[in-house]
This record gives sequence, structure tokens and C-alpha cells, in this order.
Amino acid sequence: MYNHRDVFTTGNKLLNCQPAPETEMKRPSSTFDPSPSYTPPPPPPSPSSISSSSSSSSLHSFLSGAGAGVVSSILCCPLDVAKVRIQVQGTLGIHRYTSTFHTLKLIMKEEGIQGCFRGLGPALCNVPLFWSIYFFSYDQLKMKLGATFPSTSHHMIHLYSAITAGAIGGKE
Repeated sequence: MYNHRDVFTTGNKLLNCQPAPETEMKRPSSTFDPSPSYTPPPPPPSPSSISSSSSSSSLHSFLSGAGAGVVSSILCCPLDVAKVRIQVQGTLGIHRYTSTFHTLKLIMKEEGIQGCFRGLGPALCNVPLFWSIYFFSYDQLKMKLGATFPSTSHHMIHLYSAITAGAIGGKE
């Protein structure tokens, strides 16, 4: 063993290398500590606490999905209204709207803010339900697949869980 203070390099040559004194060598400390300050690790959780934690997590996933569905429905409603009006104008033979921004501007001018949120009621009945089922299914599948196939990559577990949760949720 060489002391790093005594080693100088020039190119690939080591110069002035001297062995380090034995007093500087440190041995790895043992993981067992018999001193009174040692505290053993906590016992594993009981099965009842695991199931209550799992049900709490499931409820949390379900409610998080519903909340995400409500927020996304409210934020995206004006864009959905504009999209539908642009799509329908072609079938009616009317070409009134030129772009999404132009459509929203005309709706605000003629109908006010209420016009931008037409159809929000049905969206609030559908979208939060889908996302709550999706979030719940995704979390459950990810836990089950991860435990069943521990050697499978996390990316594949995510992919399988997301695809299956989407199929279970049944969005359009």
C-alpha cells in the first residue's frame, strides 16, 4: 500500500513511491455493534397493517384519479368545444371558424364564458370515472406485476400496467 502524499506521477512513471506505515491502515468496521447504543431494526409490519395501508393506498389512487379527471375536464372543455365546432362546420356547409384561437374568440364574443363550457356536465360524469378506474387499476397492477415478476424491468412493468389499466378503464 502506498501513501498518496508520497506518490508523484510523470507520464506513466511512478516516482518516489514508498510504502505507507501500517498505522495508517484502517480495517473495515464490523456491522455488529455490541455497545448499549445499538438498537435492533424494527419488526416487519403485521399483515393487518399491510392490508389497511393497501386499502388506504387504493382509495388514494381512486380519489386522485377522480380529481385528475375533474381538473382535466374543466381545463380542456373550451378546447373540446372549439374542436367540435370546427369539425361540425364542414358537415353543415358553414365555414365560419378558421382556427382554434379564432373559434374561442368568437364563442367568447357571442356566447360569453358559458359558451366555452358547453358539455362540461356530461364530461364531468364520464372523465373522472375513467381516470379513477385507471389510476386504481394501474397502481394495483404495477404492485402485483412487480411482485410476481421481480426480474422484469420497471419500464416493462409500467408499460403492461398502463395498457391493461387503459383497457379496464374503457376510455373510448
